[in-house]
Amino acid sequence: MKFRTLSFIAVCIVLVTFFTWHLLTPSTPSLSEQGALGKITPPSAADFEARTFFESSEFMLTRQEGIHMRYVDETYHFSFELFSGFRAAEGTLRSGRYVITVENDTGVWMLIVVSPFDGTVPVLTKEMIVADVQDITISNDEPFSISGVTGLLFDSTDPLWDGNARELWFVEGGYLYQLSTKREWQALLVESARSWRKESL
Repeated sequence: MKFRTLSFIAVCIVLVTFFTWHLLTPSTPSLSEQGALGKITPPSAADFEARTFFESSEFMLTRQEGIHMRYVDETYHFSFELFSGFRAAEGTLRSGRYVITVENDTGVWMLIVVSPFDGTVPVLTKEMIVADVQDITISNDEPFSISGVTGLLFDSTDPLWDGNARELWFVEGGYLYQLSTKREWQALLVESARSWRKESL
């Protein structure tokens, strides 16, 4: 009888410990629960055409480092290499989101969209994006290390890029970064991302 009583008490302690841990341990919220995307669709062609740039001078936005030029973002404190022949401009979309374009005179360009993100996601996955973004199709996805976190590099059917996009999304410092370009220009995106670094301004 004494043994049964002790066993019952032990089981009760285990159950109480488990349920207490389950209630007090927060689950990892989704992107929408953390206030990042919340079913916001990627920028449309019409949205992008309505952009208003507040700076466009190459000299105001870049810094010389040896033989290389770097785009330096003083708002979000990051930089990346600006390759020969390319220029950068900052602006806002009609939705109010902050954007950066990198382009050259031949029509090759890349878009960077920055959105506030209330949460921490050291590894952004395909499942997280698909669960929170309507009408997105992801293929050929792979993890991509950038700025000390792991983002997702993937193909998409974003109509902004005629259904033939290569994108890189990652979360860092309270913001969601969405880099995109045409698949045939993906070298611009990948090499810019590889040169990406935080800045103390």
